[in-house]
Amino acid sequence: MSSSSSCNDHSKAKTKQEQQRILYYKCEIDTTSPNTVIITRIPITTAATAPPPTPSSPAAATNPLPPQEPLPESVLQYQRQLRKVQASNRATNTSLTPSQHLKVLHSDEYLVITNKPSGVLCVPGVHDHPSLLSLVHQKFGFTQKEEEVLPGKRYKKKQKKEKKVSMNNMIVHRLDMDTSGIVVFGLNNLVVKSLHELFRTRKVTKKYEALLCGHLPPHMSKGTIQMPLQRDHRHPPFMRISTPKSETEAEEAVKDLQHAGYKKLIMKQPKDSVTEFKVLSREWLCVDEKDGSISNRVVEEDGEIERTGGGDGREKDGCFPVTRVELVPVTGRTHQLRVHCAAIGHPIVADPAYGIWGEASPNGGFDESDMYIMFPHRANLDLQRAIDAAVRPSNSSTLLTGDNIVDKEHKDATNKEEDCEGKDNNDNDAMCMCLHARELRFDHPVTGEDLLVEAPPSF
Repeated sequence: MSSSSSCNDHSKAKTKQEQQRILYYKCEIDTTSPNTVIITRIPITTAATAPPPTPSSPAAATNPLPPQEPLPESVLQYQRQLRKVQASNRATNTSLTPSQHLKVLHSDEYLVITNKPSGVLCVPGVHDHPSLLSLVHQKFGFTQKEEEVLPGKRYKKKQKKEKKVSMNNMIVHRLDMDTSGIVVFGLNNLVVKSLHELFRTRKVTKKYEALLCGHLPPHMSKGTIQMPLQRDHRHPPFMRISTPKSETEAEEAVKDLQHAGYKKLIMKQPKDSVTEFKVLSREWLCVDEKDGSISNRVVEEDGEIERTGGGDGREKDGCFPVTRVELVPVTGRTHQLRVHCAAIGHPIVADPAYGIWGEASPNGGFDESDMYIMFPHRANLDLQRAIDAAVRPSNSSTLLTGDNIVDKEHKDATNKEEDCEGKDNNDNDAMCMCLHARELRFDHPVTGEDLLVEAPPSF
């Protein structure tokens, strides 16, 4: 891919501080393909001496948003704790039934493919929470065999359940609890081993669909994000974009932990992570002021794409700009799609970890001032807050008094979060995270059949 034009339109940094800021990533337009970008890491020797990005893209918008003050850390910390409580409640209190939560897309004697609802765990975990795996094992993990028994002098036939495969040996891959979509389970050890090999060698084609906050600019209609990921040392177990600064901080954190007694803890190196994306449509997420119901309106292809700026980020008719994208994870790192979307300034709608007020670091780990330079046309904080307030329960009516935190709407917020358990986004007025594993394609490990499974998202 040949690229030379910058994605943003800054002719020069606004201040000396910005001129001296070292950037480690760049967004460039592919000159060989229209409306295509590639986002890559800058070599550290180049980053230390390179000037701020310069404009050369006529497609870039002319009025980038001004930099915004980062969200107060005290507020972020409170919201992180609230999200942890909500996630724990959903995982613990979920009541799953086969009729409502087990949606089988394909099954044979070797494997089962399901459509997982948002808010449902793939596997039980160490605390043995209700999960999709439990439902699949209950229905497909046993075979029925007949055996004859002799009660007295009469022969009777009795059904006997025989375990086909243990539950732990059915796991092929997983989706996050808040991600919906296609999940595969194996029905014997050899099949599971073969499927593991297909996933490991990247012979499985995976396509996701997501709604992102804000409208991606026209010159970013498709592209490739190449940003390595590392464990977030400030907010484990979440992930973040790796930079030389974050790698140094993580190394120091590991040394401190080892000195404190965690001798076996080692520093994990960042992993290359690549995501391909394509804009499917630019839409408006509209909230009915009377009943709070949510609907989508698609922007006409030939119509002008408006960008919401200041204020609360809300249009007059109660609609918010969102972009529907197809995401292809070339690599399969933990939370890769969610971190990459947040890092380019367009987090996934209703993402409880990497979106606004999330448990992880904002902007995928980038500082707000870095975002202003690298992605000046991102969804600004006001817009992200407005979308979050529209699709999630209200979490702003809190009262902080001394050491006590009183949340007037905590109970309602928790209940509304739990509404995402196994339900479609159009079933209630609180949207679940808008990330869905839409398509999976691979060669059947036994029959060799080209198996293509699709499931449209509910949002």
